[in-house]
Amino acid sequence: AAVPVYVAFLPKRYGYAFTSDKGGAFVGMSLGNVVRTFSDSPLWSPRTLAFLVPPALAGLAAVRRDAAVLLGGWLVVNSFFYSLAPNTYFQPRYLFAGLPALLVLIAAGLAGVVALLARKPFGPDPRFSGEGG
Repeated sequence: AAVPVYVAFLPKRYGYAFTSDKGGAFVGMSLGNVVRTFSDSPLWSPRTLAFLVPPALAGLAAVRRDAAVLLGGWLVVNSFFYSLAPNTYFQPRYLFAGLPALLVLIAAGLAGVVALLARKPFGPDPRFSGEGG
């Protein structure tokens, strides 16, 4: 019963290789891959994270606690788990599972900042400007 599935994936074995460049040994999950995932990745570089993380953190503060635990927890667990894999730095698609949670947190953070700024008037207070009487 599993033969059709095996035959279908047989030509695609190159996409699932868990070998290293040094002798073909299995390279499993490792904490050493975490830094490489976010420093050498063409998509999740430190510059990109510096742009995405602050509004997401503001979003964690803007949403209810249960939503923050759900969205933030999923984002952290997914990112950490897949950053342990050796091939994630050049295959960033594994981190896309956390992208919806990240986008929701960014939207909530931006909405929270706009709501906070809308409460306070900008510029000098007209009561102290010396105009009127």
